[in-house]
Amino acid sequence: MSPWTLIKIAVIGLVAVWLSFHPGQITMAWFGFVIETSALVLALIVLVLALVLSWLTGLWYRARLARQARRQRHQQQTFLRDLTLLSAGQTALPTRRKADPKLAALIQAQKAEGTEAIKTFEDLCQWEETRFMGLRGLIELAVQDSATERALSLCDEAAQLDQRSPWLARTRLRLLLDTARWDEAYKVAIDAVKLLPEGPQVVATVAIGRAWHLAKNDDLPAALQSARAALAQTPTFPPAIACLASLLVDNKQAKKAQRFLEKKYILAPHPDIARAYAHSRQPEKQEAQPVGQALARVRAFEHLHTLLPTYVPGKVLLAEAELAAEMAPAARGHLRLALAKRADQQILRLLAEVEDAQGNPEKASNYRNQAGLAPLPPAWVCSACQTPYLNWRESCTRCHQVACLAWQETPTAISVAQPFELIATGVGGSRKLAGILKSTSSDAT
Repeated sequence: MSPWTLIKIAVIGLVAVWLSFHPGQITMAWFGFVIETSALVLALIVLVLALVLSWLTGLWYRARLARQARRQRHQQQTFLRDLTLLSAGQTALPTRRKADPKLAALIQAQKAEGTEAIKTFEDLCQWEETRFMGLRGLIELAVQDSATERALSLCDEAAQLDQRSPWLARTRLRLLLDTARWDEAYKVAIDAVKLLPEGPQVVATVAIGRAWHLAKNDDLPAALQSARAALAQTPTFPPAIACLASLLVDNKQAKKAQRFLEKKYILAPHPDIARAYAHSRQPEKQEAQPVGQALARVRAFEHLHTLLPTYVPGKVLLAEAELAAEMAPAARGHLRLALAKRADQQILRLLAEVEDAQGNPEKASNYRNQAGLAPLPPAWVCSACQTPYLNWRESCTRCHQVACLAWQETPTAISVAQPFELIATGVGGSRKLAGILKSTSSDAT
């Protein structure tokens, strides 16, 4: 029994006890009849009438719900029966009812192709109930035909019907990014931040691409503002950190960028942050001297290694830089320490390069054979199709999803047809970050 029921029983009991001690006298005259009774008896009569009325009301309400449930079940069964018959190609239904033209158009839209599909989806656009579905079909057909402008125009029409559709937000972002309309894409991302579970990640992704696009067009203040907006959405997102730091270096604020990167690297270490730090330490006077650049990268990664000596990717980056600077013995030492923690393809192939540089072809061949069976190194992996990437980018080139790349320490190959392979690709927009990230790493591991 609920507490509320107990409270009502207690109140009724208290009223009944009070009336028993103060019965009073009530006289009623009605159509010549005179009724005399006490207040307690009258209260009991009113209570009984209220209980009977409540029971009758509940009975009527339950009967109404049961009738609605039966009607709903009948409608569902009729819909499923009609759907099955129409899917089988029957145009005449076994009852006297006529098939709903909207239902028939929906079935036809699933089977139609080419111009017939376009006509079917256009028919769906005629009815208010199916207009959004018709527009969605036309948008998908336009995307398949690479008719980007038509797809965007249809997206605008669909947005007037449903502005809170996650699918529509993702589709508009994809189309706008494909056409490098970064300002429009950023507005759409801001509007969709509460619609999508990955909303902050989407805003940060578009803001990073927009920042590189603005920097390419020599609008550095606006680019810095966009990069800071991306960092505000995802404070520990490595591409956002690397983007802002690189733009600070371009703005003649290399020291500020280095302090910023050191702080972020300690809080959330990542190879992209380390590579951006090495880029910020490049001496301007030695840009034309590869040896000077290689030594500068070694010093940069050595400093980061002192900050986090147990971070395995930091050891690998330092070994890469040492190998590029012709410091093979030092590289071998750091790679062997890394190998004790994690034996992946990248570490084994670097060890093979070290042994080649030291004149040990047999050891190098052994390491390469082990690399063929080793797991992939850490990489950016598409959460939708599991495609691995060496460098981060705004969208996946395979499934075209936006803001879908996530860093994985132990990625897996997407299929047998592409075993142990990373797709080397740069960041969209200016692609400037790709050069930074590739400056101390191979194109693919």
